[in-house]
Amino acid sequence: MSIARPARRTLIAAGLGVFAAGAAAPTAFAAPAPGAPTPGAPAPTALAPTPLRLDGPTGPERVGAVQLHLVDPARKDPWTDSGKPRELMATLHYPAHGTHGHAMLPWLSEGAAGALKGQYPGKLDGHAMPLTHSADTALAA
Repeated sequence: MSIARPARRTLIAAGLGVFAAGAAAPTAFAAPAPGAPTPGAPAPTALAPTPLRLDGPTGPERVGAVQLHLVDPARKDPWTDSGKPRELMATLHYPAHGTHGHAMLPWLSEGAAGALKGQYPGKLDGHAMPLTHSADTALAA
């Protein structure tokens, strides 16, 4: 008894047919992409920003701070061609007697936080910028 072997042409046509069926409907056999919503699953809810935290002071004193806007009219601003005087923002931290009733200063100003987030797009989304342990304009010790 002899076994009938399919012709080479028949095998090639069958293989192309299977390939074409897979190419036409790739999602029928594919797993969902990572992070893609699962059909029938509830929609994700917005999460509250994860607060970043700074370590507290290591000494026994509370900390006060004052933000300073310094202007040197004798020097021109080297970062612009406007000819305006040199300006600098600085924060001075010092031991304080009491911090009750004083707001804690942010780690970064709004502009600096925006610039940082712009440097790392998407990496800081969902994170709130931390506050320092420095009380704004608290009485110096």
